[in-house]
Amino acid sequence: MYPPSEEAWSKPKIFTPVSDSFGVVYSSYVRADGKQLFFQTGSKLYMVEKTDTGWTKPKKLNNYINSGLIREHAISPDGKLLFYIRFSNGWFLFCNYWDENTNDWGPSIKSNINNFASAIGEPFFINDTTLIVGSSGSSRITTYDSIRKVWRELRYFPQRASTFPTSNGFTLMPDLKNYMGNLRNTKSISGYFDVDDDISVTDFDSANQFYNYPPNTLSFCLDSDSLYFEHLYGGREERYPTITADGRTIYFTANYVDKWKPNIYVSYRTQDDVVHINELKDSKIDEYALHIYPNPFNSNVKITFNITETENVKISLYDVLGNEISTIFNGIIKSGIHELYFPQNQSISNLSSGIYFCRLESGQFISVKKLMLLK
Repeated sequence: MYPPSEEAWSKPKIFTPVSDSFGVVYSSYVRADGKQLFFQTGSKLYMVEKTDTGWTKPKKLNNYINSGLIREHAISPDGKLLFYIRFSNGWFLFCNYWDENTNDWGPSIKSNINNFASAIGEPFFINDTTLIVGSSGSSRITTYDSIRKVWRELRYFPQRASTFPTSNGFTLMPDLKNYMGNLRNTKSISGYFDVDDDISVTDFDSANQFYNYPPNTLSFCLDSDSLYFEHLYGGREERYPTITADGRTIYFTANYVDKWKPNIYVSYRTQDDVVHINELKDSKIDEYALHIYPNPFNSNVKITFNITETENVKISLYDVLGNEISTIFNGIIKSGIHELYFPQNQSISNLSSGIYFCRLESGQFISVKKLMLLK
């Protein structure tokens, strides 16, 4: 067992935009901005997209992509390049570019990266032109040559004598300072072989050019172990982690409900600085309700809201053209009724009189209230 991480994460929740349609999901990958999530089920690739009204229904990708058995995959931060492992007389790395004319993915291309290793594993984008892939269980890196229009030869990452495990998924922050991946613990429990796949995190030692060892296990993985042994979870295997570029939201697959049926879960980082929010103990307010007072207003406005579970909450202010002009709050809040004031420690001199919209997003719930500023 690896030591626990100091990072604090919320209790994982099953990702219902996918689980409502599919009972089994083997791997997933979230785009860096958190607006698209790709996942593999039944050896085919699907995606869901986040809109102003929530997540879309799962969409199967076109036959250019799904013409064979699909495994691990990755989407570039700009959303214009998709890499995936597909079977074609062997497992190879393929890619597709987004076609702006057809508003769909173009033809599949067997990547020249396959020429540099006998076996290519999980792909991961550092940025739009830098890719890390697994190869024989180690990590290797390549960059795109825009002049020759090919990917350069694979190099060990961060160096030949010090790579990191890539089996069952991994993720890195854009600055490469943190690696997060799947590490397996196996043991015999009560006379039978038991597998425990945990998500662990480690920091990069820039002086010695390697990721520190041993890694630290994320808190919810340790919690799942306890729930598993209490027979409250069907399994305790967390795999294929990917994290949004802001480091606040992680998606991964786990078999908590059924040992043989993994699905996508989401967790939010809870160890962050937050603005001042008051928790109201005795107020009565409807579930997920959003109240604004006074309205119209000419100085500060009080925003009161209720959430039923500890989760990430984002409250934003928009103008009548739909432009987001201020993020009032974005962070983890525990369940209950809360209030905050806008603006905080600032004046409204930069806002013109008129109509604005306050938007609250919490999990799968979105609420929008109109408010008027009178000067």
